[in-house]
Amino acid sequence: NQTETCDGIDNNCDQLIDDADPSVDLTNAPVWYADSDNDGYGNSASTIQACLIPLGYRSDSSDCDDTSATTYPGAAPLETFPTLCYSDFDGDGYGDDNPNNTSVTAGTDCNDNANTTYPNATDMVGDNIDQNCDQIDGVDDDGDGYASIASNGDDCDDTEGTVYPGSTEVVDDGIDQDCDGVDETSDTEDTGDTGDTGDTGSTSQMVSDFYLEDLNPQSASYGQMISPRDYLQQVSGWYYIKST
Repeated sequence: NQTETCDGIDNNCDQLIDDADPSVDLTNAPVWYADSDNDGYGNSASTIQACLIPLGYRSDSSDCDDTSATTYPGAAPLETFPTLCYSDFDGDGYGDDNPNNTSVTAGTDCNDNANTTYPNATDMVGDNIDQNCDQIDGVDDDGDGYASIASNGDDCDDTEGTVYPGSTEVVDDGIDQDCDGVDETSDTEDTGDTGDTGDTGSTSQMVSDFYLEDLNPQSASYGQMISPRDYLQQVSGWYYIKST
């Protein structure tokens, strides 16, 4: 008897053709891959040989998770490498950054259950939600941990990572590093928050060294030449008057 093969012909004259004939030789038949989640991509671990593609199978074998219809190659077209196999449950175009299947490529979506949360999404301070996935509530383009003023935060320059509330001021550089509205110079002292007791926000002026005779008979240095140094605000009223 002639052997039945996948050629569309009743080779052995039993009125059964190809897959309809239980005796068909599938040695050279195509391999098909199960698509259990019906996302259009087959599972390389679940195969069958047949002359024609069976229902529920695909010629493709690239599905990295055949239990999820939202996980397949190209599921996250807005990722840097969009053809990789991501999971995008919320359909926002970005892959889950923490997939529960190690075969799935990690994307950049920090909350794959919310389609308003993804990289570069609008993020305003105050709702305790990190919509743009930069790890803070609000927009932090410079990565210094403080949200920009534009997003209701208090970072006065979100393009510079060394500028934020509480940062160390650099004297005479023309930049307000600590965002208190004052740039510290050698002529002005940036005193920060003036609400604290004793903090008046005042400025001080450097003066050159000079010497005066102490004319106060009650002073321990009476008759000596004394230098009222450093800052005028640190000099006694008596010395200030004498020096001027």
